Amino acid sequence: MHALGFKFTNMMSNEARGLPFSRCWGHPFYPTICADGTVVVCCLMVNSVFEHRDVGVYGKVDAERGFRRVWEDARRFAVGSGISTRLCPSNCKLAETNRTLEEMFGAPPMHENFIG
Repeated sequence: MHALGFKFTNMMSNEARGLPFSRCWGHPFYPTICADGTVVVCCLMVNSVFEHRDVGVYGKVDAERGFRRVWEDARRFAVGSGISTRLCPSNCKLAETNRTLEEMFGAPPMHENFIG
């Protein structure tokens, strides 16, 4: 059996130290469309739909409002910029993407020899 050992290791590290990113950078890469047409940030936000909360919901795809209209709507940008990482579980599907994008676009890391 093949397992993704790094995922388990990362999850355990995230449980102990917190998520290795300050914001959800990867949300545009992993939207999820629920059976009722609701488009959410990621598969881990689907529960908010079942609990009738609006957290992480971009909008709803239906016959009149296709995916493109939901995706280009200002609401998606507002939802995406307001995602709280406190809602992310330790096994966040976007963790590796977020960690990588934070290294690329986040605050520059402090040099190891810097005394602060």
